[in-house]
Amino acid sequence: MMKLQGYRIQNQILESPTFLVFRAMREADQKTVLIKLPTFQNPGWINQYWQEYRVWNHLSHPHLLQIEGLEVIDSSPVLVLENCDGISLREFGQDTNETVAQSLRIAIALIQLLDYLFQAQIDCRDVSLDSLLIQRGTGALKLFHLGVDAQLISDGNEKSIQSAQSDLSFNQTLDRIFSDWLESLPFQEKQDFASILQVILARLNLAQSPQLTTKDIIREFEAALYQQEQSQSQALECDWSQLVQAVSNLSSQKNLLALGRTILDLFHRYAGAQGSILFVPDGQEHWQVQASLGPTEQSCFLWPSSTPLSQLPTWLQNVVKRVQKAGTCCSTSPSELQVEHHWCSYPLKVKDQLLGIVYLDYGVQAEPYHQPNATITEFVASQGAIALQAYQLQQKVALSASIFETTQEGVAVIEGDRFVSVNESFAQSFGQTPEDMIGTDWKFAFIEDHQPLLAEQADGLLRQQDYWEGALSCLSAKGEQFETWFKFTRTSKEQIVSISRDLRQQQHIEKELKETKEQN
Repeated sequence: MMKLQGYRIQNQILESPTFLVFRAMREADQKTVLIKLPTFQNPGWINQYWQEYRVWNHLSHPHLLQIEGLEVIDSSPVLVLENCDGISLREFGQDTNETVAQSLRIAIALIQLLDYLFQAQIDCRDVSLDSLLIQRGTGALKLFHLGVDAQLISDGNEKSIQSAQSDLSFNQTLDRIFSDWLESLPFQEKQDFASILQVILARLNLAQSPQLTTKDIIREFEAALYQQEQSQSQALECDWSQLVQAVSNLSSQKNLLALGRTILDLFHRYAGAQGSILFVPDGQEHWQVQASLGPTEQSCFLWPSSTPLSQLPTWLQNVVKRVQKAGTCCSTSPSELQVEHHWCSYPLKVKDQLLGIVYLDYGVQAEPYHQPNATITEFVASQGAIALQAYQLQQKVALSASIFETTQEGVAVIEGDRFVSVNESFAQSFGQTPEDMIGTDWKFAFIEDHQPLLAEQADGLLRQQDYWEGALSCLSAKGEQFETWFKFTRTSKEQIVSISRDLRQQQHIEKELKETKEQN
């Protein structure tokens, strides 16, 4: 990498026979800028760059990078422009993940920019796919090199620089750039940008149609853009209807592994993920893999369920830690965290409860901030979190139901004056079945002498303190009297939960121990 006093070169943007363009850090203020400098020493360069600086400094357009200054370093002129974090239009066109609508908007911006330059009588012969940048994230078009012919500079006359543009008309210049763009595009067997651009250029015949105005040309591209936006809107509505139906199926999953894979499948089908991993807490403040989907040839997606986070590569551990700390995070370059793919990772949260973390891999081409389905991704993440919470609640309910049915203690739920639920142990102690007892007045299960006490506790003390505990005499279905220890707890205004323990066996053991002691 070359060295330049006062700058730290980061990467090369453009190389031509006569000049180079680099992205660099300016050491004086630690600001990232673009710098343009000649490829070889020549005394005439300083004058040429000075003239280009003067021409550029008089221009102002949203698709032109701002000029920041002109320096002479080691007898070589250096033109300094504002930075643009982007890729060339040529590279952008070769990215098959870009949408047709994005490319049409860029084409319209290019027409508007060239129209401005021609109105300002600026030489546009050096404007090319390589001198136009597409800004990451925004998709904005930025021109960073006008170009000035060295032979025209020899007399130091700005008018000679400007007059060269008359050699090629506005329409011919457009035709040259668009034809070059079309040749650089990978043609696909579908209604992609290449096929649309080909149809528009054939219809306009720019090189042979000097009567066409800028408005006429823009109108053609705007019509194509409108059709694309309408088509995208209809496709999106279709995707959403299908997605909502697919999300409704999450509740039908019978186990956590199946639920996790179904959630990840939604990210693949509707959000463009090529690989994914779902992490869930293991109940001990640690994380583990719950499910993973991805190409079988990529080992980073072959982790079995329940693999602890500590056994995963460091970069995956760092992803989980970053999401826990900062929420949603995405890569800014494919080399971040030592993984050669673009990725995003989302927290699956309901309110403040973090139920899971999903890692989504988009491959080396589809950068996360270029994804058209960001809203769908967020929707799937939110619905996945709700499904995980519902599953956990369902498991807790199932566990409670299992305990309710299998515990040896008697459990009954009372609403108003009647049993609404009793378990097998409670019913057996009364010599009945749960079905026989449900719907009956709960106080009738006790001897008459205790019924006023129960009524008092239920209507008085229990309502105030929400809890009562003590021994009561009960009546079995056969009229037998027996002692039971009860704990009554009010769980709501109308509901009481009773947990009881039949004292007959305990009393029987105590009686036998007493008799044995007396015999001795």
